[in-house]
Amino acid sequence: MTCSAHGQNSYLVGADSNDVLRVGSYPAAAVNGKMFHFLACRTGLTLGLDLVRNGAKAFFGYTQPYQMMTSEKLSEGFIGCDSVIDLSLTEGDTAGAAQQKAISRFESTIASWEAAGEHTAAVALQQNLDVFVGPQNPGYGNVNTKL
Repeated sequence: MTCSAHGQNSYLVGADSNDVLRVGSYPAAAVNGKMFHFLACRTGLTLGLDLVRNGAKAFFGYTQPYQMMTSEKLSEGFIGCDSVIDLSLTEGDTAGAAQQKAISRFESTIASWEAAGEHTAAVALQQNLDVFVGPQNPGYGNVNTKL
């Protein structure tokens, strides 16, 4: 399941502010054997770990607020770093390889923006990288799992 939404430590909400997923509100069978990728603030802090404890194969997300710049020139870079996860998984990569490809994209985009004088954007993207979690981090799933 991949989702771009609003989040807090223990829940994910849709645009209508209704819960999409909340710790303690779903049966373990609903997440067992699945992978989750949330482009949402803070969901990696508690919800992601809970999903994996309840049988999810892997979780990708962020433990703090996700920084975003909405200018057309920069928004593609912010979204592009995160979307590498889904693209990599659909190409058959393992969850660990998908996370590593995303990290590499973050790092190359940050370097490119710094070289182009986009320091503020580079700092914001570095903050996202610093709070990005996935199966390479303890508790977020199996690095060898595939779709």
